[in-house]
Amino acid sequence: MPLNVLMFGFDSVSRNTWLRTLPKTHKYFTEHLKGIVLKGYNIVGDGTPQALLPILTGQTEIELPEARRGKPDAKVVDGHPWIWNDFKKSGYMTQWGEDMCWIGTFNLRMLGFDKQPVDHFWRPYCQASEGLHKYNKPFCLGSERRHKVMMEWVKDGFQMYQNRLKFIFAFHSEYSHEDSSTLSWADDDLLGMLKYLEENNYLNNTMLILMSDHGARFHAVRESMQGKYEERMPYFSFRFPTWFQKKYPSEFKAFKNNANRLTTPFDIHETFRDMMKFENKPSENEKLPRGMSLFKPIPKHRSCTDADISPHWCACLGWNVVSATDPITKKAAASIVDFMNSLTEKFRSKCHSLSLKLIKSAMVMQSNPYIARFLGSADVDGRVPKESKGAVDKSALYQITLQTTPGDGVFETTVKHFASVDKFVISEREISRINKYGSAANCVYNDAPHLRQYCYCK
Repeated sequence: MPLNVLMFGFDSVSRNTWLRTLPKTHKYFTEHLKGIVLKGYNIVGDGTPQALLPILTGQTEIELPEARRGKPDAKVVDGHPWIWNDFKKSGYMTQWGEDMCWIGTFNLRMLGFDKQPVDHFWRPYCQASEGLHKYNKPFCLGSERRHKVMMEWVKDGFQMYQNRLKFIFAFHSEYSHEDSSTLSWADDDLLGMLKYLEENNYLNNTMLILMSDHGARFHAVRESMQGKYEERMPYFSFRFPTWFQKKYPSEFKAFKNNANRLTTPFDIHETFRDMMKFENKPSENEKLPRGMSLFKPIPKHRSCTDADISPHWCACLGWNVVSATDPITKKAAASIVDFMNSLTEKFRSKCHSLSLKLIKSAMVMQSNPYIARFLGSADVDGRVPKESKGAVDKSALYQITLQTTPGDGVFETTVKHFASVDKFVISEREISRINKYGSAANCVYNDAPHLRQYCYCK
């Protein structure tokens, strides 16, 4: 399938937030360009790495070689199976960049790249220019808005490689990482970039993707039920050239139908892989694999378990509100705080021991066949789930939002309660810090950046 791939994204933007803050772009994209928005797109983990790694490698962080700072035998991420390497082998020019490089997706907690990973890499420019930001107006570099510099870089890729296939991924965070209210400042310029690409016929052989990694994680709205769902359902959309529907009618039909099905970052990766081995013949996805190409029908009955989405992140599950004063709720909250303190125990000389200050909300979901298999964590980091082959106990999931002291951290955590033994099982990958910790965790910034959300420095 000889198509360029252009993926342009903003950090922390749910589908609803995109519609609210980028209305001009969305209208042009859906009405004029006839773009397709994935309405059932669900994240599979916490933060940008857990959103982008499945897209770009097809694997989760735990499945990839250890790359976290401070961990034994950790290595740079060069050896990961990056999808841009597959595109490059297929003759594509490759281009990848993100702003806010001081908290780069693969550099903050991980060791980053040793060698330049793509043909055109934004990070050297980002590092060189970031030191100049303090001398300029906010969000500007000289007389130019920084987000527009990135958009011009994208356009440069199309101008310089007009006769070569391209894989371009640009990801902008400054406007939306902390507060999406400023994202609207990019609406006119993003609209302008799309119009430029369309009017110069660059979209005639391009699969255009507009996307985000997840919804707001630290904004005030995150503590509401609306914010809970929006974090789990970011904006993700595709647009194909006008000729695509006629040449590949069954694939286009499947894509449009899949826009209303449960989809994940793993599916985006499989869609990319399908592009590179594409044959114009009727086909179907294999029997419910974790990642499914969007060019093939995704079953209506696909569940979060089928898609490898844990209950904590699944937006499809039904929860019932339970009182914060319920004895089991109180025990669950205490267990969560104890678990978080166990994670920072080795750094007790730097990090305070946390105490429960307030249970802000609690919900319960009784056990069902999809969650009864989860027994807990198989490793000390809480990244590997331990499961049985069938239901092993009468159990329930509790989702608790609580506040700790000192530091007033707010956490949303899903725990499993085994009623017969009154035991709570907690996994680190199902704990979300939903308010900012800022510089409060700087004492472990270098030694244990993965513990920052739990550490309030002494």
